[in-house]
Amino acid sequence: MAPEHAGLIVAGEALPTMQKMIPVFGSVLAICLVFLTYESFTEQVAVCINSDARLRAVYRFLTFKWGFDTVYNRLINQPLVEGAYNITFSLIDKGLLEVAGPTGLGKASLQVGRALTKVQTGRVYDYAAFMLTGLYLALVFTSLLPLPLDTLQPCFLLLVGIPRILHSVW
Repeated sequence: MAPEHAGLIVAGEALPTMQKMIPVFGSVLAICLVFLTYESFTEQVAVCINSDARLRAVYRFLTFKWGFDTVYNRLINQPLVEGAYNITFSLIDKGLLEVAGPTGLGKASLQVGRALTKVQTGRVYDYAAFMLTGLYLALVFTSLLPLPLDTLQPCFLLLVGIPRILHSVW
């Protein structure tokens, strides 16, 4: 305890145990009474409610939780679900991801394949021209890298270093 409260008794410390247990006994008694009432009067209450139209209206009003669920669903849940459907599913999943993913890549690979079939002539000198063009582009690309040759790893040296050496010699 803090020194300024040393003289005060903390709530419930001085009470006997039976007084402290009164809320527990009251809760257990209330649970038992509700269970017994529900079991013994359910049929009688149902007959009474079905026979009177006003009681049926009150029962329906209370059963539907005063209409809060309807208001909550119409004002919050439905717009939220529709917005999530329109944004995340329609726009992102079916829109962007579908175009960038399977559909877009499939169409792009089909177009690249059709373009490459026009390039394939079956003549050796055409293929040699493509290889020389690729080698030239690799030389240009690797000569633009700002790495010194002594920092390169051995396997990377084959890909980058040798063309740089050849480029510097030529």
